[in-house]
This record gives sequence, C-alpha cells and structure tokens, in this order.
Amino acid sequence: MLIEGTILGLILGKVRGGKFSSLGDVQINGWIVLILALLLQLTPIISEDFPFFAKYQSYIYATSIILTMICICMNLKKKGMWAFFIGILLNLIVIAFNGFQMPISFSALKAAGLESMINAIQSGDMMHYRALTGVAQWAKLLAKFVPIPKPYPLPKVISIGDIFITLGLILFIMGEMKKSKFNVRHRMIKHGYKGRI
Repeated sequence: MLIEGTILGLILGKVRGGKFSSLGDVQINGWIVLILALLLQLTPIISEDFPFFAKYQSYIYATSIILTMICICMNLKKKGMWAFFIGILLNLIVIAFNGFQMPISFSALKAAGLESMINAIQSGDMMHYRALTGVAQWAKLLAKFVPIPKPYPLPKVISIGDIFITLGLILFIMGEMKKSKFNVRHRMIKHGYKGRI
C-alpha cells in the first residue's frame, strides 16, 4: 500500500495547500537505518543466488520491520508517525507469534486473483508468508485477510496493520508538504546555534 499511500498523500497534500517543493526539505532522523531496512526487504530477489538469504528469509523480513520501527521511533514527532508505528507494531506482533511469517488468507488471495502467490507460498518460494491454517483466532484478525481485487490495477491482500501504515504515510506526506521552508530553515538555524553553545 506504499504506492497508494504516496499518491493519496501527494494529492491530498496539494488539495490542502501544500507544496511539492517542501518535500525536498524533508529531514528523517536515522535515515540510514531505514535504507538498510528497505535493502533487507529486497533480499528475496537475490535469494536464488544466495542460499543464506533464502534460508533465513523470514528472519530477515522481521529484522527489516524492527529496523523500520527504530527509525519511526526516532521521528515520532512528525505527523503520521504514530499511525505508522501502530501499523508496523501490529504486523510485527502477528509475525513474531507465527514463526516470523505473516499469515495470509488463501481465500482472500483467490478473491484478489493472486492464485500464483498461493503456489509460491506452498512451494516455499515466499517463505515470509504462511497460510491461516493453525493460526490462533486473535492472530487471524491481524493477518492479511482483506482482498483488494481487480479491476484495481494493483490487486493485493492487506492487513489491519497495512491500513494504519498507509494512513501514516498519507498524513506524513501531507504534513511535510504543508511545512514552509521558513520553518525548516528556522529549525536548522536553531539546532546549529545550540550546537555552538
């Protein structure tokens, strides 16, 4: 839902009088941690050539989520970050209690037209997902069970946590677009002045 959240954030931010140029002044604390988390998310692409990544794919996936949470904690004062934090925490909880795998509804995948994903999960090609079979009832509520089917151009199955994450992204982009360059520069000057004391 990151693509959808980004697009909606940009549209709503502009409608509410924000400026695209303000996004060039975005400052993220711990951005290196976030980049590392994103790189870990890409390891399934190279897992066939590197058996290590294939063997520990579920743990690598969980680690990327934890790193993302660390980065979010470093930026909680920014608009939307609390929604981001709640969403990622919900996803992390259900993953941690299910062998570091995200439970996903196969019936929801079929409804979304993603039967190929079911085959990939059953064959072990997508090791960070598992079926809802045998999952505790409370965990099913946090699993990916909400289908977004075609004709939507990006069909998928999402969780409650994903919804919070998308909301957080929308609010974050809107908040950053509404910030004026004067406020950003004033904050930078203020920090710089404190650093010289």
